[in-house]
Amino acid sequence: MKKIMLFVLFYFITAKLCQFEKSLFNYLGEVSFIEPFEHLFEKCLEIPNTVCLGGTSTIITSHSFHKGLIGKWTFDDMYALDYSSYNNHMHKYIRPGPGFNGHGYSGAFIGDVSGFVPSGDSLKTTEFTIVFWIYLLERSTSHFRNIISQIDKENDIQIAILLHAHITKISVRVLGFDNYNEGLSSFGYIPLRRWTNVIITLNNKEIVIYINGIFDNSVSLKSKVVEKSGDLTVGKNMNYSGFNGYLDELYFYNRNLSLSEIKSFSLPSVTGIYDTDYVYVGNYNCNYNTAISSNLCKKNYRLCTLNDLYNGGAIHYARINGILMEKSNLWTLDISETSFEKDEKRIALCCKTYEE
Repeated sequence: MKKIMLFVLFYFITAKLCQFEKSLFNYLGEVSFIEPFEHLFEKCLEIPNTVCLGGTSTIITSHSFHKGLIGKWTFDDMYALDYSSYNNHMHKYIRPGPGFNGHGYSGAFIGDVSGFVPSGDSLKTTEFTIVFWIYLLERSTSHFRNIISQIDKENDIQIAILLHAHITKISVRVLGFDNYNEGLSSFGYIPLRRWTNVIITLNNKEIVIYINGIFDNSVSLKSKVVEKSGDLTVGKNMNYSGFNGYLDELYFYNRNLSLSEIKSFSLPSVTGIYDTDYVYVGNYNCNYNTAISSNLCKKNYRLCTLNDLYNGGAIHYARINGILMEKSNLWTLDISETSFEKDEKRIALCCKTYEE
């Protein structure tokens, strides 16, 4: 009799567990796979501020948001969710790639893969800052390739961040007043198979490009800055092919970030640059007399020496920021005057001087 009762009890418990498992599976399937992407978050419980757990000192609160942050995509989830407060989630499934700093994931924008963020009031900007980490898998091609672009309803390109044709320099184009197209290209090349931090800023005076937290190039605006709006596309769009690589930690601000904020995005553990103020390009194409002139470098800087290049880390900066390419074409303060040709042109790097 006892065995029969145990058997009945076991059968009853098993049936209940199976029923619970089935209902749980159906619920997860409904949430994860059946509902359209845009409805996934409609059933979330919204709490104005924080949650205090009863009987404990634990407080659960939302993440703080940077001032002016209107889009942040980390690509660490099944979908490319927006971690700003504006729910500008990226549509289309983006295959995961390796994360730029050794954990999490990136977005693999390979071939025809693209991410799409529909236009909205929160994506309207006058000034802006766009930050991202990029890892190229393909050498230069014969055509321009889209990294990030914003296109309005009239199919006018408001913002375009591209890779140049035949080279891997960054090309930035912004639509100004009366459809005046303004922009510039980076001096440095984006290296192949290496994570590189790129930041583009626009204010009412200029467009500036920073690579790995260091100033690369800028251009003064010739027309009035106007409001920009439209759909955001990462990777292939209607005008350009994709860039074939990984993209991670994409930020979009509706303001021009300060220099200290810009430098905070560059991680020395990834770039190998521990002092973003140590070296900069004084002149990209000059002769020896210009390189050694006293007015080439700003105060507290001088033309780099061989020791600065190889022991101070200036040569590392020149390589990973795409300044130094195939050959050693740098002027140094201690170069022999018989080791170069007359009127030869090279790059002059300025290195910081430290008081003894």
